[in-house]
Amino acid sequence: MTCSWHIITPEYENNTIKYSPDGGTTIFVNGVYSYTDLDDYNHEFMKKKGNVKADGTYDINITFVLPTYKVVTEIENIYQLDFRNTNLVNF
Repeated sequence: MTCSWHIITPEYENNTIKYSPDGGTTIFVNGVYSYTDLDDYNHEFMKKKGNVKADGTYDINITFVLPTYKVVTEIENIYQLDFRNTNLVNF
């Protein structure tokens, strides 16, 4: 038997992430996300905002490194991520 629950919710205060250059706010839809899902969701948002490089890649990438159980966020160029108002402890 498997069990799952929403890991991204307003109650956890972890459904908002800001990135620049436009200072925009991405609001994640409540749900159960893997790190791949988070990366895909972020890329879809960036694509809608026109923040895709000429070669079709992105300046923000989220990956999970299984041997170390760490999440790696790669940020290139002038982009920044703002986690100040996000509670990632509950994630």
